[in-house]
Amino acid sequence: MLDFGAGREKTGVENAAAFQAAVSAVADFGRGTVDFSDLPLRFDGVLRFPPFVSARGGGAISFSPTSKWVFGNGRDRRAFKSQVQGIRFLRTLASANGAAIPRGSSFIEIDGCRELLINDCFFYGAEVAISHPANSALPDHSNAMIVISNNHFGEVDYAWKASRHEDAPWGVNSDCVFSGNIVNRAYESHVHCDSIDGVTVTDNTFFFLTHNQNREGGSPRVLEKKNNIYIGESNWVHIHNNNCFEAGTEAIKLSAARTANITGNNIAWPGQVVPSDGIHISGHETGESLRLVATSNQITYYTRHAIYVEGAAQACSVGLNSVIYDDHPPTYLGAEPLGVGTAHNRYHFADSVGIMPIVDDGFSPRAGEGDRYPSTAGVGLATFSRLEKFAGSSTAQSTASFSPGGSAPTFTCRDVERAGKEYGALVVITAKRRAVTDARSSTYILMVSKASSDSGPVETVVLISSGGWIKGESTEDPSFTWALVNDVLVASSVGATKGIGFVFFATATGNLLIS
Repeated sequence: MLDFGAGREKTGVENAAAFQAAVSAVADFGRGTVDFSDLPLRFDGVLRFPPFVSARGGGAISFSPTSKWVFGNGRDRRAFKSQVQGIRFLRTLASANGAAIPRGSSFIEIDGCRELLINDCFFYGAEVAISHPANSALPDHSNAMIVISNNHFGEVDYAWKASRHEDAPWGVNSDCVFSGNIVNRAYESHVHCDSIDGVTVTDNTFFFLTHNQNREGGSPRVLEKKNNIYIGESNWVHIHNNNCFEAGTEAIKLSAARTANITGNNIAWPGQVVPSDGIHISGHETGESLRLVATSNQITYYTRHAIYVEGAAQACSVGLNSVIYDDHPPTYLGAEPLGVGTAHNRYHFADSVGIMPIVDDGFSPRAGEGDRYPSTAGVGLATFSRLEKFAGSSTAQSTASFSPGGSAPTFTCRDVERAGKEYGALVVITAKRRAVTDARSSTYILMVSKASSDSGPVETVVLISSGGWIKGESTEDPSFTWALVNDVLVASSVGATKGIGFVFFATATGNLLIS
């Protein structure tokens, strides 16, 4: 680079001319690498790289507010087979609290470039450090196979932002990797993709401004932070082993997702600005339905749900995950009330999911850590584990009121495939006068079955054993007999038993989904 007239005493404009001359000279050879030296250099201009030209260096390049490096001609997709390695991209800012970042600034712009590796670099002071600008002219898969690895980002709004113009195909960005990076810090989002057809985000550490920096004298931008990772319309998304700290909204959010695998992430204190989920997944509204795996994640102090799923799904598997809920987390900065634990769930599946999700975790009895299944599964269903085609284990809870000798429905019964024709299982029901620890309780072990016959279905309940307050000597006794009527398990009060709000907890093991 120095051979082409660049130097530490030269102006940014002079160095920009030298940079372009060096890049053009290497391009004339057909391929090669430009060495940007170890000296600190100023840069003021737009440096355009052709295919097969790489850049490396060990020094710092100080960019003016509008300067950037561009890979791609903005009109078509081209294979670059290039690398940017070991360069320190810097801007001198008046402050280090996010207020001095130049609007519209970037360091590297990818605009019709395929096969580019950016590694071992340092980025400081940009709205978007690495940008895919919105461009209506680019065809499908124009910005593809971009690998961004082992870099350090600081004082940026976004570390990597892949935008999409509304007139561009949703797969204009595709098959990219963001791995092994440290972002300390971003002010809005660390990784943001409007749309992408294939992306891996793995082994990164993401920092925002901390909740403590909302005190007087802290950064005025602490309330602007959003997601650690946001992915819009997408397919083939892999998000693994990231440390996601202090998101203002959802730590990981996918909108219009098709296939997603989210595993092994440490998610600490999300939803600090508005009540939000740790992981939020929305399936595609009109395209392929959702296929999701979300497991082995650690989610602490979410302010809405730990994992939220909505949209039609083909397959949905969640768990094992570790979650911690608190009614009043010390990290919450927002003005909107959080509500009580019953307004929050560990796993919340909207009715639009439409299928029975596979949940490998057991039931959590702690406030804010219950599960909400789609209504297609039954309103009272708490947990369900599919053991094989015709066997499973499900738990459910219901409430009913009784007059003396009266009857009330408690649970709906179906086979595990939800066809409703034939089923059978061992069902253990604990009945309590109230949903408190010291309330009177009884336990009933039942064999529940439905079978076909020439004269119609035969519904059967056999009491195997019972214990507790089963004699009905007091109105407070949870004493009942049981029958199966039109796929509904009906309880009938015994003796003096009566009152409002008896609570039932059921576990079914076999070919029976109880809800």
